[in-house]
Amino acid sequence: MSNEIIVHIDGHPFATYIDEEGKQRFPQNKIVRTLLETGKLNLNDIWAMASFSMFSFKELASFYMDLGYTVDGFMDVFADFFDEEANGTHTFVNPLWDDETDD
Repeated sequence: MSNEIIVHIDGHPFATYIDEEGKQRFPQNKIVRTLLETGKLNLNDIWAMASFSMFSFKELASFYMDLGYTVDGFMDVFADFFDEEANGTHTFVNPLWDDETDD
């Protein structure tokens, strides 16, 4: 990817890119995306299983990245995991975000 932007989640690098609409997103895994779009996977079922600790934060985050989520959408889904006020224990560093904003 020529416009690859590396973000860091808990210190680990992950590739993102700017799509044709100007949104920063994770590259999608076509197999995961196809399974979701064909109804073989259900996000409600995934979260129900996660509520019983069947998946770790890392596994859930990886799944959403594989869906090709935008970075903003990813942060909306996992806001409590990163929010210090909500006792979030994870970090997200994006070189496109200004240090003076709350993004």
